[in-house]
Amino acid sequence: MNSKILLFSLVVFILLACPVRSQNLEYYGIETRLDREMAAANTISLIFDSEVGHFDYRVKYEVHNLEVENKYGTAECETKMERELTVISCDVVNTEEMNKTQVQLDFETRENVDKIGEDYEFDSLYLVDVPVERAFSIVYLPETATLKTKVPSESFTPRYGNTLSDGKHIMVYWEREDVKVGDDLEFSVSYIMPAAAGSLYDVAIIVIIAVVLITVIAVGYVKRTHRESSVKVVMPLMKGDEKRIIDILAERKGQAIQRVLVRESDFSKAKVSRLVASLKERGIVDVEHLGRTNRITLKLKR
Repeated sequence: MNSKILLFSLVVFILLACPVRSQNLEYYGIETRLDREMAAANTISLIFDSEVGHFDYRVKYEVHNLEVENKYGTAECETKMERELTVISCDVVNTEEMNKTQVQLDFETRENVDKIGEDYEFDSLYLVDVPVERAFSIVYLPETATLKTKVPSESFTPRYGNTLSDGKHIMVYWEREDVKVGDDLEFSVSYIMPAAAGSLYDVAIIVIIAVVLITVIAVGYVKRTHRESSVKVVMPLMKGDEKRIIDILAERKGQAIQRVLVRESDFSKAKVSRLVASLKERGIVDVEHLGRTNRITLKLKR
């Protein structure tokens, strides 16, 4: 009997001397990326200050497309609904000898963005079930979105947040230290989506197409006008014999066999050859060889 009492006392002493350590988070990271469809892609980073075999993570909204990664081993998680909360229940096994556990949860939520008139309101609540040494949360607004007010801090809560940009997105972020159990993290952002952004893009495309079409039509018109007026411009600069050749070609719709030019101009073959060669050299006619004669084509219209 005395030995049993002694053994019981020893067990109690050991338990009191070596208390079981509760779960604590060194780091609680929250990254949320909003899209134009009012959905939120969430990445939750949890770094426990010791190895844990199991933990529950509670989310205010319904969770979609859950993916889990344990940096130092494996993790198997399942979700269940408890009242208005989604509980992500995870069993964790570290395959590496580490004195901490680091887990990343990726999932989508579709209920924490509301459209009120032309404004969008993002609201989030992240529950704190264990003490947190450092918490960091960042929200990426959709591309082209801007904060609702000119004074940034009036567009989000808590007001101690800060903003930055990567050139595509405006980001709002918050940092806290020594967060107590039950001191839940709640953030909200008000933003607007430029209503004309899409239509301006469409208008720009239409304008570009219209400009291209007008340019093509104008160039074609100028070319035709240039061709039709070219003869009028060069005719005064031609000699009488050259004018005669041009007149004959014009009467025959701009084209004739060279021997026809000889016959109708009443010039010698040699003279017609010299005149045609001169006109060709100046780009006024084209000459196409056809056996023992040539086809002369007027390049400019009268």
